[in-house]
Amino acid sequence: MTSLLKSDAGSPDTRASPLDLFPIEIWSQIVIHLDIDTLTTLRKTSIVFRKVALNPLLSLLVQTPCLSPLYQVTRVVNPELPLRDVVLRMHKHIDEVIADKLGDEPPKWTDDVVEWEKYDSEKPYWVNSEDFRKEVGRRGKARSRVYVEWECQVENERKTLRREVAKVWTCQSKYFPFSKDENREWKKRREANGISSSVPTKSKPNSKPSPTKNAPESQWLFSHQIRNKSKPKRLNIGRGEEEFHRKILARYETPQKYFETEDDESSDDTEIRSKKERRYGELNSTEKMVFALTRFYESHDKVLKFSPKLSSYQRKELHKQANVFGLRSMSFGEGEGRFLVILRKDVKLFD
Repeated sequence: MTSLLKSDAGSPDTRASPLDLFPIEIWSQIVIHLDIDTLTTLRKTSIVFRKVALNPLLSLLVQTPCLSPLYQVTRVVNPELPLRDVVLRMHKHIDEVIADKLGDEPPKWTDDVVEWEKYDSEKPYWVNSEDFRKEVGRRGKARSRVYVEWECQVENERKTLRREVAKVWTCQSKYFPFSKDENREWKKRREANGISSSVPTKSKPNSKPSPTKNAPESQWLFSHQIRNKSKPKRLNIGRGEEEFHRKILARYETPQKYFETEDDESSDDTEIRSKKERRYGELNSTEKMVFALTRFYESHDKVLKFSPKLSSYQRKELHKQANVFGLRSMSFGEGEGRFLVILRKDVKLFD
């Protein structure tokens, strides 16, 4: 092909004729698939393109449907510059073209669970609401799905335009100023298409990691001291207990009989407790919570709410026992205000 191009580049009348060998889409693929791995090869390639008449080739490449809007904007800003210089300034107006094509930026944050980026229509509404509450409690805000889709479109459009402009730069012996990550990604795509670089990569010397400095001996701790070290508690930054009281627990009042003392117990409960105490000894606080859950399971009430003062072990045991009884167990709130609720399966949390 090179010899054909050189033979056709002799007279001014046939200078643009080699461009008619292939349509512009094929020329675009030729540019991107050339194995331009060194500056010498790049210079030789640009000489070949000059033999094919550089300006007609550039004028065809910038008139493709992808680059035409970008070229028109750059030409309006720089009307007096020649075509080669306009091509080298096209990358500065990529964001303007994308803004005209995709419109203004939508709202980034949302308070509506339906507009949340992780909203799953296949899950029940109350599951999405619980996940949304955890996201807001963890990050303090939630991104909207519309903004995430818009941001993805902007990134894809920017990458596409930069790749197309880079192919036009190649015709002028220019390397497009990609970042290191983008150059690495482009190299992987070229190698995936069967184009391998012949330039050996420079191996970096194995640098030894710097030795870590231990704490002074006076600050050393035993393992039990580390385990028993008080951990920082998170503040109640979520929607908290009050809103769930209003929405859920107001309609289902938790009777206090499940947490009665031994003096207020009925004869049946006293008999059950005495049997357990005779078998296992005196009941601890966790077993008392499980005993209250057993009372609730045998009753006809809908909701049982436990105190926020439960430990993590007690909450875990209650979740496990509720699963055995076929009940639903959920935790609401954040930080010290987090509390556990046991519900029947027919209870609807949200309207």
